[in-house]
Amino acid sequence: MDISNHGGAFRNYTIESLPEWMTVEEGMTGSLEPEETITLHISISKDINIGTYNKLIYLKNDEDLVNPLNLTIRKVATPPEWAFNKKSQGSMQLVAQVKKGDFVVINKESIVAAFDEYDKCLGKGNVTIDQNDKALFYLNVFGEKKDKAVFFRLWDAVSGITYGLIPDRDITYKADSIICSYDEPVVMITNSNITRSLELTPTWTWVSLNVASPYANDINQFMKHGSWQDGDQLKDPEAQSYYNYYRGVWNNNGVTEPLRTDRMYYIKSQKPQTFHLEGRVLTEEADHTITLHPKWNYIGYTLMANLPINEALADLKDKASDGDIIKSLDEFATFASVGGWRGNLQYMKPGKGYMLYHKVTAEHPDKEVKFVYPYEGIVATWTSAKASMEIEQADEPLWTNTRSTTMNLILRTKGIAAEEGDRLYAYAEGEICGIAEAMDVDGEPTFFLSVGGDEKKELTFSLEREGKLLGTATRAGITYQSDVMEGTTDVPKVIDFCETAAYESGVWYTIAGIRVGERRPTIAGAYIYNGQIVMIKLRTDW
Repeated sequence: MDISNHGGAFRNYTIESLPEWMTVEEGMTGSLEPEETITLHISISKDINIGTYNKLIYLKNDEDLVNPLNLTIRKVATPPEWAFNKKSQGSMQLVAQVKKGDFVVINKESIVAAFDEYDKCLGKGNVTIDQNDKALFYLNVFGEKKDKAVFFRLWDAVSGITYGLIPDRDITYKADSIICSYDEPVVMITNSNITRSLELTPTWTWVSLNVASPYANDINQFMKHGSWQDGDQLKDPEAQSYYNYYRGVWNNNGVTEPLRTDRMYYIKSQKPQTFHLEGRVLTEEADHTITLHPKWNYIGYTLMANLPINEALADLKDKASDGDIIKSLDEFATFASVGGWRGNLQYMKPGKGYMLYHKVTAEHPDKEVKFVYPYEGIVATWTSAKASMEIEQADEPLWTNTRSTTMNLILRTKGIAAEEGDRLYAYAEGEICGIAEAMDVDGEPTFFLSVGGDEKKELTFSLEREGKLLGTATRAGITYQSDVMEGTTDVPKVIDFCETAAYESGVWYTIAGIRVGERRPTIAGAYIYNGQIVMIKLRTDW
């Protein structure tokens, strides 16, 4: 965004009414020489909710003259990958009008799909609006010659949510048949059930369940729509129970409790997949109430929308103590009575699981406290752009933690002055186990680093700026320990870095700074070579 001073005098300016999910890289205030034009870069949080938002921001000069700018942003949801076989032996044609509550669905990007009892997609379609403004879905439903029950879902492109649909009549798949017509379409209305998608990465994912599943007491029914392999697991760390998948059955360790929406669970999937969870939307206060006990708690997030961390935990503010921690698998934040929650965990998100460390102090002596997520009136009201901009939903994380536990560090650098946006890499035995970007805390570039691991290992570090290695810290004196926190925002842990100039050109070094030699190493791991970090991987094509 360009701003100009067309006058003949020096002017100061201020940007006002900027929402918290937008930042101006050059700052909210500045100055312009006469006839000077500068470019301001506006960044938008990756965590804003799906939807279209309009926002007025204002540019004000030191004479209180105000210039408004109307910004519009659209964050686009990623549609589900509902694949079906068009080469089936038979097909059925269906004409439907779909309603979300009392309103007919007219968004041309929304999708209606048909499924069989095994959750296999049989066909899908988008809405067609004719010259009479009649909005109908024309579906080809594919199958074999045998009759079968069929079910329907609506993916709403506006919210990115998938709803169950109730037709106004019983519908059975019959090959080579036509169901309803233009004049008398079947009417389908969304029911109280929605389908949430949990993205599972290889190995471990922390998840929470923000819908009430009818199969919460039956693990095999609950997990039946996933694609599982022998050795996959689900763990309830709060109840100390777990389930192992073996030959088509989920077996438990003898400790069984219903799956709960207020808890976090670990799921281990040996291959990436999207796991679909169907259930009732949570609407009561009890559904959104979380009970905390001293030390670590494994909590779910029950809301349908992303919320800034301080807004999501607003009811906990007067019950939290300085030094309390909340963390996801790869980000975390700490609490201070002045400033609230601070860290790189800035939003809580549906489907994600969290750990929260609650301290019992003289000021907060209660061993058990409760808080309620702000479930009433959760409506997405955000978005903005250069004039108009579209944002894709997907956002690649800095790093994916493949372990089930983490250690958390609040760090600053010594020896090399870090800047905002610099990246800090953590290594254990030559393997990357954590990445963080420097963010401003009280005017100082600070790293909130989550390190993944399973056992005690000495950590080494490297510091990069715009992809260039600045230096390494090989004797930081930090050993990985699960669920341990080192450093605070007031007294961060300090790491002493050595510049890359200390390493000879043309010579390989381990990330710990040990000289290997001039030949390329044959052991997998991270190495330093000619001022860069080089990852050497084992060959798999023997």
